[in-house]
Amino acid sequence: MAEFSDRYRAAVLLAAASGLRQGEVLGIEVGHIDFLRRTVRVAQQLVGPDRGI
Repeated sequence: MAEFSDRYRAAVLLAAASGLRQGEVLGIEVGHIDFLRRTVRVAQQLVGPDRGI
C-alpha cells in the first residue's frame, strides 16, 4: 500500500475489500459509515461531468 498516498489509502482499501465501484467509493461521506457495526451505506455516488460521448 506504499504506492498510495495517505489521502487515498482508505478509499483503495474500501474498494478492494467491499467490491464497491469507483463512483460509490468516492461518494462515501463520514455519516455513511457505522464504525461500531463495521458497515457502509451507499447513499450516493460521484458522477463525472457529461463529456458528450
